[in-house]
Amino acid sequence: MQKEMENTDVSFDIVPKFNDKNYKQYDKFAEILRKDFGAEITSNVANGRVYNTFTLSGNLTDIYTQMQNIRDLAKDMGLDDSYINAISEQTAKTKSTLDGYQEFFNQGILQDKIINKNI
Repeated sequence: MQKEMENTDVSFDIVPKFNDKNYKQYDKFAEILRKDFGAEITSNVANGRVYNTFTLSGNLTDIYTQMQNIRDLAKDMGLDDSYINAISEQTAKTKSTLDGYQEFFNQGILQDKIINKNI
């Protein structure tokens, strides 16, 4: 479980709107995610629609913080609500996963301390 918290990937998909007046903002946003957040970006096509998958790797706690910052960045840049919703949804999932792992992790540490104290 500790391994899952320390070395994991979190991905979210965004369908770029090529006819959106803010498309240049989307390009800038994607570049910031790549450069400043270390996101891996892959382009995909499904059902005739192009979308980008953004993947963050590392410690789950750090990824959750990055997701919050990415969501705020998208809002600050005035990106389309559909982008923000996709990011917010994945942020909530990441938080839920983190909370679950954190609870088990803390129980494991507590049990280790109790066992080591009684040895």
